[in-house]
Amino acid sequence: MSSGSSSEYSDDSNPFYPLFSIEQRDFLATEQSPDMSGRNSPSGPAEPKGKSPLSSSMFYKRTGDRRAPSTVRFDRIDELTGHFDYDIWSATMRHLFRGMGVWEIVSDGAKPNTLDNDDVLSYNHLSSQAITALIQVVSIPIRRQIIFLDDPHEMWKYLKSTYYRDNAFALVNQITTLTSLPHQYESYDSIMSFISQFEAEWLHLYKLTSESKDDYRKGFAQFLAEDKAKRDFLLSFMVKRHRNIVDNLSTKDNLSFADVRQAFLDLDHSHEKIPSTSDSALYTADRKSS
Repeated sequence: MSSGSSSEYSDDSNPFYPLFSIEQRDFLATEQSPDMSGRNSPSGPAEPKGKSPLSSSMFYKRTGDRRAPSTVRFDRIDELTGHFDYDIWSATMRHLFRGMGVWEIVSDGAKPNTLDNDDVLSYNHLSSQAITALIQVVSIPIRRQIIFLDDPHEMWKYLKSTYYRDNAFALVNQITTLTSLPHQYESYDSIMSFISQFEAEWLHLYKLTSESKDDYRKGFAQFLAEDKAKRDFLLSFMVKRHRNIVDNLSTKDNLSFADVRQAFLDLDHSHEKIPSTSDSALYTADRKSS
């Protein structure tokens, strides 16, 4: 996804501001035609007939009378492209939807008390926000699959049923993804970026195993939860390029993963690019002499 210019995101005539640029606004107006006040939202119930002067409902509490567009920006969120990136994408969206106050609508299909005028309007508004957000954070082929669904919960259910994989293949594939990282080391522009990817893949593997009901996977999850296991895997991934530093660190059994991580980040700060094995040896010598 490409982000719009500051002028595009500050256009007062753009009802989708700050989520969408002018071009994105025109696309969504054609496909969805939502009224951001919620009155004509395709995801909400019909226009309410009554009005409660003192609403205490959950949706109204989140918007009040203003019902302003969300301030959450989605232009830097990686698009969902398929089942390989669904877990990371869905976890990211879960946090963002909670921040927007729409998670129950998206995940559980929560509905308002239809007798409460304010709550219905607020629900319609929040549903529109969720729909436009979902459309923005999926690839074009996937967008075509969900564009005609009028409920954010139905969109979410469809995406989960289509792209979520809770099976042996997902686990084996993630093990392969994690253990292949050392072979991709040179493609990273810094040690920090490599370690960040390592932590993301480790966490993904832990998530797959910890949520399983299988005893083997539960035991695997307990192993992955061990700080020293994570520490030793990182050291093993670094040994080919930073043999001297790994040799030094591995002799200190009391070091935590955070300690080892920081040692490599200190090395990262002393070099503009990922250093070679000879650089690592020089770095170690400099540390010892200082």
